[in-house]
Amino acid sequence: MTAIEARRKLIILSLLTTVVFSMLLIIAPLFTPFTSKQSLQVVQIIFPVFAGYIGAAVLFLFRGDPNKGNVADPTLLKILIYAPFIVFWCIAAAILIDFYVSNQPGFGEGMSFSDLTTYVTLIVSFMNITTGAIGAFLFQSEELKQEAIRSDRSPIAANDLPRP
Repeated sequence: MTAIEARRKLIILSLLTTVVFSMLLIIAPLFTPFTSKQSLQVVQIIFPVFAGYIGAAVLFLFRGDPNKGNVADPTLLKILIYAPFIVFWCIAAAILIDFYVSNQPGFGEGMSFSDLTTYVTLIVSFMNITTGAIGAFLFQSEELKQEAIRSDRSPIAANDLPRP
């Protein structure tokens, strides 16, 4: 396995683990002795760990000169563009399903509104860590490219000065 393949697999497996384990923990109170609070506590432990792997991948992708706007691995960039949205939608669906089902009459103690908002904060934060960081690098590199183009066209660019 090459380093490129290993990086891609690490990110894909981190994203899958985040989605599957978080979804199972979120809905666990529907079919296990876990309470919603206990599930939330475990999700709060595991979620940042995998988000950190994704953050490291973003830093890896955009290392070097931001003026060039090149990325270290275009395939990994594509994965990191789409995957956070899939993670968000899957986990949001699990949260809303659990909130709805667990708060039906006769079910017992359901997910509280406070727990719901904590989960939403967690997944929005995940989007900010991943998509926000990628967007910042992409838009920064584009802005730097445009500035470089403008400075090359300026009327007093170094190349346009008369030579003795």
